[in-house]
Amino acid sequence: MQGPHISRRGDWAVVSVFGDLDMATAPSLRQSVLATLQDGVRYVVLDLTPADFLDSVGLGVIVAIWKRVRVHGGELAVVCPEPRLQRVFRVVDLPEVLPLHDTIEDALAALPGTPTPTGEATPASVPPHE
Repeated sequence: MQGPHISRRGDWAVVSVFGDLDMATAPSLRQSVLATLQDGVRYVVLDLTPADFLDSVGLGVIVAIWKRVRVHGGELAVVCPEPRLQRVFRVVDLPEVLPLHDTIEDALAALPGTPTPTGEATPASVPPHE
């Protein structure tokens, strides 16, 4: 992994991961996202489209990032169109609580209560009454 690339799209930080996300590279991703949160960003899209490999350590760092983002009152969306990488998430049923998206645009639209790139607000999720 050459180090994550962070760009801004309105209120969102889009963090793109290149190459392998494993024991050697995951700490760099974690530090980059933590620095972004310290800068006041609350909505993060983690783009794994350019990633080649994801192991359990990388997945653990994604879960840690997700928890940290939520502690800061934000949301994390994950873009992972590659079936080979999606399989790593599915092994631990993570998509049940942290959905995977095919594109950055899909991920941005899925963040509840945040403005879309066109300026319209997406509705906040309201759990159904059971």
